[in-house]
Order: sequence, then C-alpha cells, then structure tokens
Amino acid sequence: MVTWLQTDLFTVGLGFVMLSMGLTLTFEDFRRCLRNPWTVGVGFLAQYLIKSVLGFFIAMTLKLCAPLATGLMLVSCCPGGQASNVATYISKGNVALSVLMTTCSTISAIVMTPLLTKLLAGQLVPVDAAIGQVSDVLKAQGTQLIFPVALLHAAAFALGYWISRMSFGESTSRTISIECGMQVLSFLNVS
Repeated sequence: MVTWLQTDLFTVGLGFVMLSMGLTLTFEDFRRCLRNPWTVGVGFLAQYLIKSVLGFFIAMTLKLCAPLATGLMLVSCCPGGQASNVATYISKGNVALSVLMTTCSTISAIVMTPLLTKLLAGQLVPVDAAIGQVSDVLKAQGTQLIFPVALLHAAAFALGYWISRMSFGESTSRTISIECGMQVLSFLNVS
C-alpha cells in the first residue's frame, strides 16, 4: 500500500500533470478535433454504450450476486476521468481528443450514469442504495470481482479500439480505446 501519498498530494500531483499536458496543446489541436466531431461522438458512444452493455453482460454471464453485479454495472456506467488523458499522452494518442471526450463524458455523466444505472442495475436492486450498505458483501466476496472487472476493461479497450479503427486512424482509435476502457481507477476509488 502506498501510505506516503496523501489525497491532497495526489490531487496536487494530478493537477500538475494535467497542467503540464495542457501546455503541450494548442488551439489548432482542438480545431482539428472539432473539424470531425464524429470522433467525439464515437468515443461518447463507446464509453456509455459499449462499457455499460459489457458490464451488464459480464455480470449476468458470470452470475454475480446482486450487490457485486450492481457494483460492476455502476463502474461500467461511469466516465473515465483525467487518468485517461495521461494514458493517452503516454501512448502518443490524440490528447486534444481525449480532453474533449473527457469533458463531454464528465458533463453528461450527470444524466447518463444515473440513467444507465437505473436501466441496467435497477433490474437487480433499488438504484438509490449506498455503497456503505453493501460493504459487508464487498469484504466477504469482493475478490470475486477481480475477473469480471479485468474482463470488462480488457473487452472495453479492445472493442473501443476495433470499432473506432473501422473509421479512424491509429492515434484516434488508441485514444477512443483508452477513454472507453479506462475505469480501473474509478473502481479502485469506490472500493
């Protein structure tokens, strides 16, 4: 466990990394992305439809108990966040596209995450249940989530890449793949 890294230091560090990446971008980088808005649209669909359906399918196929299935579906309905921008930068993807996709998915999460969670996980449990109410289940059976979560992310990375590769180049496809599959940090923060 990394105990020396406090939340405040992590936040400052992430802010510094984001600022540093932002300084590498120009208005022309964003203009290029906006000339083909379909890339942002495909990324949005990949994040919310592919991930959400995969989470539901994996939970049902592996017959996870209701609290674990709900947790997997909830994670699959959440956007990636800033960590995907860092991963895109490191992988030499399209950082401007990643920033635009993160912005769109984060703003739309206000509606999309509750809506998709209600549609998918609402079939198993009341959606308004808090994570604290299932903490005993997570402690006792949480290791059962390792394979489903790994499968969810691997499939999302692969589908995000190959679906976008049908229409876009390598850099854009890599970016959409990362935005679609980058949920591991969200899951670790929840559990």
